[in-house]
Amino acid sequence: MAPTALGRIIERSIAAEARAVEETRIWPHIDRRGPDECWMWQRATTAKGYGILYLGFGKSGRRQVRAHTAVYALLIAEPPPDLVPDHTCRTPSCVNPAHLEWVTSGENVLRGDGITAQNARKTQCVNGHAFTEANTYRHKKNGRPARSCRTCRRDSDRRRRAR
Repeated sequence: MAPTALGRIIERSIAAEARAVEETRIWPHIDRRGPDECWMWQRATTAKGYGILYLGFGKSGRRQVRAHTAVYALLIAEPPPDLVPDHTCRTPSCVNPAHLEWVTSGENVLRGDGITAQNARKTQCVNGHAFTEANTYRHKKNGRPARSCRTCRRDSDRRRRAR
């Protein structure tokens, strides 16, 4: 029997063991609906709601895998090693491979709703000045990339010098 994509995820198992895991530990725990609907993982999840399962055997071979990654490996192909899955449906417990797009980690962050993505989408500063190339000062703040409004910085510098 040829190794499956899931077999490549499970480093220490063989294809027959992967198929056994598939039939007993994956498919029974998915609420599969239509091809365009979310397929909800019905078992353990992370704190952020992503489905998880343990693959492998014994203490040294057992490892945690995201459920959507295992289903993608079974139905589509081995996940790209340098990319991360982005749930286009925005439902973390969905394991439908049609709802996954493999993107860079940075792209995935910017597509989300976190503070980094919110700040990246801003088109003007708190005082209403546009973030254009000419009006944006790019710098490091606490070792991380940051941007400031040149107009507001200039005004702040003038006020400080006037004291």
